[in-house]
Amino acid sequence: MLGYLIGQLGNLIPLPGGIGGTELALVGVFALYGVNLTQATAAVLLYRLFELLVPAFLGAPAFVLLRRKLTRTSQPALICAPLALDVVKLPSRS
Repeated sequence: MLGYLIGQLGNLIPLPGGIGGTELALVGVFALYGVNLTQATAAVLLYRLFELLVPAFLGAPAFVLLRRKLTRTSQPALICAPLALDVVKLPSRS
């Protein structure tokens, strides 16, 4: 857990697209804690793979369902209106 938190400091490194800083920091922290460099690299890359794939697999069906629902309605913006009314508590037009 501490290695992960320290590795997240790699986000502060200004790299194009933010790619690589965290991964390098995580591998470095694992290496400092005595993990083999090859195993640390494999673990970080596997972690990143799951971090990207799990939300994609869960979000893809939700995105498809939302797109279908929005294309079937004549006023797509009104689909979210009930949620906005609950949050904002807009006055009624009477």
